[in-house]
Amino acid sequence: MASIKTKKLNKYYVDKKEKTATAVLYDVDLDIPDGKFTVVVGPSGCGKTTLLKTLAGVIPADDGKIYFNGADVTDALPKDRNVSLVTQEYALYPHLTVFDNVAYPLKLEKVPAEELRRRVNDALGLLDISLLSSRKPAKLSGGQRQRVAIARALVKEPDVVFMDEPLSNLDAATRKELAVKLKNISATTRATFVYVTHNDEEARFLADYIVKMENGSIKLAMPAKDYYNL
Repeated sequence: MASIKTKKLNKYYVDKKEKTATAVLYDVDLDIPDGKFTVVVGPSGCGKTTLLKTLAGVIPADDGKIYFNGADVTDALPKDRNVSLVTQEYALYPHLTVFDNVAYPLKLEKVPAEELRRRVNDALGLLDISLLSSRKPAKLSGGQRQRVAIARALVKEPDVVFMDEPLSNLDAATRKELAVKLKNISATTRATFVYVTHNDEEARFLADYIVKMENGSIKLAMPAKDYYNL
């Protein structure tokens, strides 16, 4: 698990042609509790995805600090933060089977074969896709592909799982089914989840902790039970 803290975090998007800089994140001070399911909400364009990717290390911060469990990770690469990122695009390798897609990050880390097999099978079981292990992505539904992407994220045993609207491309029934699965997984794994959504029903169901953004800043951050009683 990991707690996440930011101090005066800023991110600017520069238009070199127009010679302008726009603050997408502005003086973000945030405390995300460890081991909880934190949901980030707010209107489109408020900076939710930029915050997520900056915390994950996918894009660099321009100013400020990011701490995981008190350690400064502001300049650390994603692989050195022990995090996973799941988006709505799935990003599966079409030529690999489900098993090999999930195993891919472990192969990069040169995890021994026996441990790799165990961890991949555990992740497939956690997402109820063990019977799909020999299939390739083209033979899967959208919901099944997203389960594979989530299994691949979890197989690394990350401290933090970042999720950027991972269910937004799915039909309502599949979204609800996978939301239940994510809630159960978060209760049984050691990871901290940080989840971006614009869907209020999804946020209400999933969240232990709510972060509300507006115009690149944090408007409020509090336990979900308090937020929904405002």
